[in-house]
Amino acid sequence: MKKENKSIPKKLEGVFEEVRSQIILLHGWWDIYRQLFGTSRERIDLLNESASTFFRIVQDTLWDGIQLMIIKLSEPAQTRRKKNLSLALICKIVKELGQKELYSSLIKSLSLFIKKSEAFKKHRNKRIVHFDLDTFINERIKHLPGISRKMIEDALVELRFFMNLVDGFYKGTEMVYDFSFTRDDSEMLIHILKEGLRYKELLRERKIDFMDLQKSKYYKV
Repeated sequence: MKKENKSIPKKLEGVFEEVRSQIILLHGWWDIYRQLFGTSRERIDLLNESASTFFRIVQDTLWDGIQLMIIKLSEPAQTRRKKNLSLALICKIVKELGQKELYSSLIKSLSLFIKKSEAFKKHRNKRIVHFDLDTFINERIKHLPGISRKMIEDALVELRFFMNLVDGFYKGTEMVYDFSFTRDDSEMLIHILKEGLRYKELLRERKIDFMDLQKSKYYKV
């Protein structure tokens, strides 16, 4: 595919950059999920020992939220009279710009992305956005397709490919979306939890004054 090596047209730029922002946010959420819940069994044990109910809520919220973000990006360009910020809208604008070759490549990528998102849509419709009565009362929830981390990774791979088709065509560049801009936060949280559990150990071993925390500025936080 011929590269234009110029800036993205104004008609496309605003939509494309906003989609890019949402994809960067999506990757940030996914990175936090992987750092907290996808590193090791030992890390899960650490989270459970620290605050099991809280971290289960965080895990479930991130898991469902990530699926919803992927689904939103796979929506049609327009629903009734309302335009959707989605990959399909990018395709529509590229077609209007007369870039037939780029449009053809984008449509193929979008089709694959939608296919990779199908299982997420079933969860959205039956469980996440709607409490479908049959799904819950008649236990059809057991028949919903399983969602794996690989399925999410595969969808993100296609998402990055789609976006870089546009960047490559107009600017001759690519963007790395799966960089870890949230790693410091996740790792710092894990480090603090480790210190907290160690603090409890030292209290049990009577190596620290039982009133030590009460003397700290953090006690009333």
